[in-house]
Amino acid sequence: MAYQGVEPAPLLPPSLKGWLKGWLGKVSGYLILLALAAGSVSLLSWSATDPSLTHATSAGTRNMLGPIGAILSDLIMQSLGLGGVFAFLPPMFWALQLITSKGVPGLRAKAAFALLALVCLAAALSSLPVASGWPLRYGYGGALGDLTLDLLARLLIPINPDRAWAAAGLFYFAAGMMVLMSSLGLSQQDLRLLCQHGTRLSFAGLAAQLRRMGDLAYARRETVL
Repeated sequence: MAYQGVEPAPLLPPSLKGWLKGWLGKVSGYLILLALAAGSVSLLSWSATDPSLTHATSAGTRNMLGPIGAILSDLIMQSLGLGGVFAFLPPMFWALQLITSKGVPGLRAKAAFALLALVCLAAALSSLPVASGWPLRYGYGGALGDLTLDLLARLLIPINPDRAWAAAGLFYFAAGMMVLMSSLGLSQQDLRLLCQHGTRLSFAGLAAQLRRMGDLAYARRETVL
């Protein structure tokens, strides 16, 4: 006769364990929102003249979060440009899910989708003509966006050399938005509801808004100087 061991009693009752898990999820969600708020303040107060890893200067830091904020915002702008704005969207959705529910289903897959969407959208922004006042040597999508755009555009040059970069930008925009929706956990039904309420994803409209953000950042830097 086989020996049957006795299962150890759980340390916590199931009700208490569930409450504790929900409480930890809510605290984590609020902490993520706090970190995102700090990152947003850092990015909005970014200045190309602040001392950072790519710019050595003895001048003071103008970033609202000080030297750490200056370094963080410069890393985002140098690598992703204005595409760094999209880095805050998926974590915000996940934080709200943690606050209002017990967890984020499929978080690993959503995180992978978010990274892929970030690269694609940065590449799409790099396809836009850069204004003369843009303070970085990279395009609107930063170094990573420029590199990703160039990889696909060079494959399209034999097909149509005049429109290779524009076609690559449109492809990355469409792919990036689709993957971004997946990272947010939005279904096709959710997208249909958004369209029924008149919300339209326009590449030209999005580009115009992000261009305005770049102009404002440059104008702010000139005002400070």
